[in-house]
Amino acid sequence: MLMIALGVVVALAPFLAPPLLHRPSVTPSRWLDMVFAFFFIVRGVMNVRLARRVDARGGGRSSP
Repeated sequence: MLMIALGVVVALAPFLAPPLLHRPSVTPSRWLDMVFAFFFIVRGVMNVRLARRVDARGGGRSSP
């Protein structure tokens, strides 16, 4: 979930920044921001899907 949240923050940073800021993006270029956002969102979704699949099989961690 953290990677998904990071991707959303990076993707929305230019839209959430005040209009007077000269550099509302996280990196020096917007296309690089979008690549990072895409990577983080896709990787986060893959991690969540894998964790749910492992839990459904009963292979999750047991609490002590």
